[in-house]
Amino acid sequence: MRMQHGFALGSVLGISDLVSATGYLLLQEPAWLGLAPDFYLKNAWWIAKIVNICGIAVSNVPIFIHFFLAVNRLTAVRLPAEHYHIWQYPTTRRITWVVWTITICVSLPMVYPVEFQGYQMDNGSIKSVAFHFVNPFPAQMYTLYVMCLSILIFPTVVIYVYLLTYIWFLKFVSRYKRHIQTIVVKSTVAVFFTSLGDVILTIVLGSQQLYWILYQKDLLDPPTFWLTFKIGRDLHNIATPWSMLLLFKRDY
Repeated sequence: MRMQHGFALGSVLGISDLVSATGYLLLQEPAWLGLAPDFYLKNAWWIAKIVNICGIAVSNVPIFIHFFLAVNRLTAVRLPAEHYHIWQYPTTRRITWVVWTITICVSLPMVYPVEFQGYQMDNGSIKSVAFHFVNPFPAQMYTLYVMCLSILIFPTVVIYVYLLTYIWFLKFVSRYKRHIQTIVVKSTVAVFFTSLGDVILTIVLGSQQLYWILYQKDLLDPPTFWLTFKIGRDLHNIATPWSMLLLFKRDY
């Protein structure tokens, strides 16, 4: 029997990934490839709103969820008797509502009154179209939001390192402990891999935005920045579905 809490958190990951990936593939990627630049420059005022809502608000939903999944795995390993009672469906439903409420509140200012513009930039032989905030203040506020949110990555990584270390030591103890190892190791490793892409994205975006605020110039040149960004996003998009399949294919 599969747990409802697994479906609840997994559904949030799936929805956020679907929305952010759709916005990226349909709007940001064609602009980056220089397809129909006049269209993107003319309509940048509303296209950039969707791109930034997907890129800043929706795409960061997994950072919240990965943290709670890490805590979920921690209780599964260290508190197996209490694990089910801690993670009953009302708990995950509240987590889901809080995460989506934060996401909506972060997105609303980008609908109105925040304004965006498009501009062209050289990307080798391609004239790419990119988007930026008209006013630097909202850009600084959203950068601060991403930086504060990225703090959740550190306890998430610490929990995973602890769990993977603990699981490694389990093979030296009793058969019962080995059984615990069998039922948690796959899910723990799966959730760990789903976090890698988000770690790359947060580090790349956060460092680039922070450097711009401090020195008013890019830390990485645009081609390098976007290549690293695409690697992080592609890694996340490739790892997530397979890892979620591994994580939720049975009841742990």
